[in-house]
Amino acid sequence: MNAKDLQTEAESSENSKNYPEAAKLWEQLAKSSEQELADAGCLSLTEIKMRQAGASYQSAQFDAAIAILDALDRQKPQDKDISSLLIRAYFEAKRYQNVVELAKRTLATEPDSVKTKQLLGRAYMQLAEQAEKEGNGGALFWQEAINQFSYILDFYNPRDEITKENKRRCVAKRDDSFWDTVKTKFKEFKGWIEKGTSNKAFEILNELISMVIEHAVDIQETQPKKTVKIVYDFKKMIEDYSHESSLDIASQMASVFAQLHTLAMWVHCFNDDTGNAQLELDKAIK
Repeated sequence: MNAKDLQTEAESSENSKNYPEAAKLWEQLAKSSEQELADAGCLSLTEIKMRQAGASYQSAQFDAAIAILDALDRQKPQDKDISSLLIRAYFEAKRYQNVVELAKRTLATEPDSVKTKQLLGRAYMQLAEQAEKEGNGGALFWQEAINQFSYILDFYNPRDEITKENKRRCVAKRDDSFWDTVKTKFKEFKGWIEKGTSNKAFEILNELISMVIEHAVDIQETQPKKTVKIVYDFKKMIEDYSHESSLDIASQMASVFAQLHTLAMWVHCFNDDTGNAQLELDKAIK
């Protein structure tokens, strides 16, 4: 069968939704050279490989689709059609970390891509579930998912019920796993300190600080008592470690503690507790 006839057969198989057969035919056609394809009036080799990947994806042969698309993506990283199909194939193949990496790359040049943000949020949800199954807190991943869904609801479609439900679920799961995640991340920090890798340790600590502050801010109106508890529990954890080890990180975190006490002050202010608000202010400027 010549190249043109092979392409016609492949397109016919696609049209009849016989995707496994179409994938085989496109694969066979992809073995032709660019010159052979041009002489026969066929699609370009890149287009043929994209059709092969699409047929593989439609027949749930996700690893096969990824192999093709990954090679094409390395050749043409700016091609949106390639990266769009690749990120979906990664998700279906449960390669969620790959989804995150490719989504971030896409959003660097297309910051308003709602579809990419949706997929990124869902990938973070899956990573959170995996982390919890492995005994690690998933709060960081839940928060990342919340950030994506919040952006969509705030700036694009505030009435998107599926996104609303995803966000509600993430918030509940994040709150449930928050302190377990804090302890896991702090244990990771201590492990790097013990290995003498201070740069990595303080990178982890900075991530932890950001997570604690973000979470405390996020729940200050709905869970004011829990917000204040987070402030004191986190501060105590840092101070206890500083007393027990030779590394006094508490003295280096005065600005962080001030920020947390200021947050606690506003919580008390919103609840008309001026006495405790003044105490928190005094600790913040101490």
